[in-house]
Amino acid sequence: MDNTIYFLSGFIAALLGWYMVATSLIPMLPSYASISSYAPVAAKIDAIGETVPDEPCVYFVGGSNVFIGVSAKTFSEETSIPSYNYGVIITMGPDMVLHLLEDRLKPGDTVVMAWEYIMYPYQRSKDVFSTYWNLIFGPMSDVLEKLPPLDRFHLVLQLQETELLEGLFQLYTQASNEFPMPISQEGDAMFNKGLKIEDTKLAAPLPIMGQQLAPSADMEAAIKSFNEKAQAMGVRVLATWPNVYRHPGFEESLIAEQNIESIKAMWHRLGIHVVGEPEDAMFGKEYIYDDHYHLNTDGTKLRTKRLVAQILPFLETP
Repeated sequence: MDNTIYFLSGFIAALLGWYMVATSLIPMLPSYASISSYAPVAAKIDAIGETVPDEPCVYFVGGSNVFIGVSAKTFSEETSIPSYNYGVIITMGPDMVLHLLEDRLKPGDTVVMAWEYIMYPYQRSKDVFSTYWNLIFGPMSDVLEKLPPLDRFHLVLQLQETELLEGLFQLYTQASNEFPMPISQEGDAMFNKGLKIEDTKLAAPLPIMGQQLAPSADMEAAIKSFNEKAQAMGVRVLATWPNVYRHPGFEESLIAEQNIESIKAMWHRLGIHVVGEPEDAMFGKEYIYDDHYHLNTDGTKLRTKRLVAQILPFLETP
């Protein structure tokens, strides 16, 4: 009996020790993967800058479907309202993406969320994407501190010593944190001209057509928390649909229909108005850039003009 108690005590002490060491060292030891993952985020922040206009602004938030599919510059020109593109990498997850924006918000601002369909089953500490893992134990480790304690503990327990060793190596070799693609001062992509996607890739069913993508409790909690803070500040939050290729099999997909309904139900529970319908964000091949979710310059212009017509009535209402 005594041996069992000693063993359990030692095991618990080891877990707590590993937790303390990992949470202390990881933020100081960026891995190559975390540096690469953070490159577009850093480039986006640098392009937009720290200056916040005094007048109300519109912020478009989401993954790369926003980054490479919405033009904040065009929206500003059409509405005379300062607008910014905060689309980054969807595999970062909503907690991290929204974290980037929080310090810029002020009363009168509007946030328009457009999450890719694959992000709705988001998990904070289980089956996470590699980008999420690399960033939350690297350049964006401050987000880790905001997560529920149990999620933080689960994530740290999954750490491997290889992350620590690789981080030490990168710390001394000073890996580059440069993003090679141009970004405008509004945060828009400036490299999405033409068509770069292959027909074989377009022919593959969209994830929403073949997977159950019902919103997870973590996804809903992340948005709820942000929305509550926004409301307290006098910031309006809207939702819209992600840009995506208009797949010929979409309308006949029962799974897609179920996914759309479950997503609409989540926004309804949160009390956040959804702008437009999924079809408003679906585009033919001629408007696609290099991925189902990415639009070329023509598609971006068309999508943004649709958003102007759909969002402007909300902005004109106090």
